[in-house]
Amino acid sequence: MSHAIPIDAGRPRGLTWPVAAAAVPLLYAWIAWAWWGEIRVQLGALPDGAAYGIEAMTAAALAARIPSVLSEAGLYTLWWKARGLRLPYWRFACCVATFSTIDLLSFAIRRAAVDAPEVLRLIAAVLAGPGRMDPAAQASGSRAAFGSLGLLTLLRVTMTAWAQSRGIGRPLGGPLLVTTLAWLFTRLIAWWSVDLLRGTSPIP
Repeated sequence: MSHAIPIDAGRPRGLTWPVAAAAVPLLYAWIAWAWWGEIRVQLGALPDGAAYGIEAMTAAALAARIPSVLSEAGLYTLWWKARGLRLPYWRFACCVATFSTIDLLSFAIRRAAVDAPEVLRLIAAVLAGPGRMDPAAQASGSRAAFGSLGLLTLLRVTMTAWAQSRGIGRPLGGPLLVTTLAWLFTRLIAWWSVDLLRGTSPIP
């Protein structure tokens, strides 16, 4: 008699590395290189950005992304651990870092759309969000928080939830809800923080 455990075809089958394990260091190097270029472009666009040592500023900003990725992965891992579910931390952190390159595409699209015809600007706004497409627009908390909301942001949220679903072996619904709420929370914090710095925060 066979004692094999039946396989549930609808259940996620575990989280794997985004690339072959031996190629993970190369993946990290490519992600770091891609973010270096994007950060350098953004800093170079700031008034007098080069006066403060753009290379050093870029290196500092890139280094700051490392604990950001690790802490994001850690918070989700601890959330599921508290519920008796194991999310493979390092594999998930690698996925989070990889999915962050979706933001790079969003930045590039918004930058390219600044001087584009109106129809292309509309398409870009749908894909990457309307933020920063109008350089003359006044900065606001709501724009800082939700200016990047487009299909690419929804893709990143969904992919992050999918990786959790694979890791904990549960359907997508729960991780998607958790990830969406976490994203909304960080966006609200960004909104209030910007408005607080501008002296217009609704928080007394």
